[in-house]
Amino acid sequence: MSVFRFFSALLCCFALMPVSAHAAKDTPARIVKHKIYRSYDKMAEEQKFPMVMQSIQQRLNTPYASRNDLNVAMFWLRDQYLYDNGDPKYGLGYVQFLESLTRNTKDSDPVQSDNLKQNGVIHYFVSEHFIISDIARCADPTAGQNTRRELEQMRQNYLRRFAAMTYENKEKTFKSIFDLITERKDRAPYTEICKSGEAHMKKALASGQFTQDLQSKDGSQAFIDDNLPPELIDDKTWAQRYGSIFNALKNDLLALQ
Repeated sequence: MSVFRFFSALLCCFALMPVSAHAAKDTPARIVKHKIYRSYDKMAEEQKFPMVMQSIQQRLNTPYASRNDLNVAMFWLRDQYLYDNGDPKYGLGYVQFLESLTRNTKDSDPVQSDNLKQNGVIHYFVSEHFIISDIARCADPTAGQNTRRELEQMRQNYLRRFAAMTYENKEKTFKSIFDLITERKDRAPYTEICKSGEAHMKKALASGQFTQDLQSKDGSQAFIDDNLPPELIDDKTWAQRYGSIFNALKNDLLALQ
């Protein structure tokens, strides 16, 4: 029997919680203390994003995976992008997690599958907003280019999903997205993404102050780790850019209602 049928009760308790429950971090202490949660924390501190996602995907694909282990992984992904690490890549990881659950509950529980799909739309647009906002802080216009291309490909799918919702669900989803964004308005930005720009990479390579020893398990991805601070724009310019980004998302969704 698929693990996703066993997982249904946990999903009802967590993945489909009303957004108002996210106003403050509500992760149970037993989850935070769990060995899997702590091991993912360690990987995140070492910037091993591919390894974390590989581990979580393996758990999802295990036929008799522990319900508790999957619950821990789900809480961890949400906490990383909304509360702890501030790295919105983990928000996209959380969306991928919800996508897998959506597909695997489609036949066994269509109502729950639809709710998960709606939840995925919410967290996609929140994650996207965080990522675009963080990239907008970078002084180097080449920073985050690969990430932007990835988002452009994903965005159309989630816009279509939003457009296909009933008017009532659109209203709920729209409110949930902007409630979460507003709650996290003062989140610590993930400015490390600015290090992906050409100017920073050249500066880091010229300085020699970097290492390339952080790799995924299969060695397919290496990470440049350096101590050079990323170059950011001034606060006034940032405020203008943020206002434009916030209004653009709001207008894009309103146009589909």
